[in-house]
Amino acid sequence: MTGASGYVGGAVVSYLLTHTDVPRIHATVRGDVGAARYDQLRSLDPSQRRLRLFSADLEEPNAFDEPCEGCSAIIHVAAPTTLRYRNMEEAYASMVDPAIRGIENVVSSVEKMGLRTVVLTSSMAAVQGDGWERGREHVYTERDWNECNETPEKNAYACMKLRSERRCWELFE
Repeated sequence: MTGASGYVGGAVVSYLLTHTDVPRIHATVRGDVGAARYDQLRSLDPSQRRLRLFSADLEEPNAFDEPCEGCSAIIHVAAPTTLRYRNMEEAYASMVDPAIRGIENVVSSVEKMGLRTVVLTSSMAAVQGDGWERGREHVYTERDWNECNETPEKNAYACMKLRSERRCWELFE
């Protein structure tokens, strides 16, 4: 799985370790896997028998090849999220473009390693723009896309989720 050290990723790792009999979990983090900031994550598997951490950067081609090796599925949680950008160029450079390259790199590794199952964590931000655009009674489905945040001016996070998820769907069509 990607993004194991994030809020959602850590919860997914914890769930897999405590509620499933998955024999091993390959989980990616940014930087040195031995860093103290990953102690909490490592503590979820005190025996270190089921959880193995890998360093992987979303923007590096082939970075997910080794973590995918020997696996049957991937859960893609990682996303470059920051609130530190001064203008739209920085929003694209720090969030939108890295998320799209990340999807492309993960899918490339999935295809090379022959994985058959891909779980992509999404967000309402990818399908819903202002909450009222489709009416109060609308039931959202996989056919809905956020039409309000095609560009990051209003909400860079929503734009990043929308565009990276769309790219993933394109790659698997």
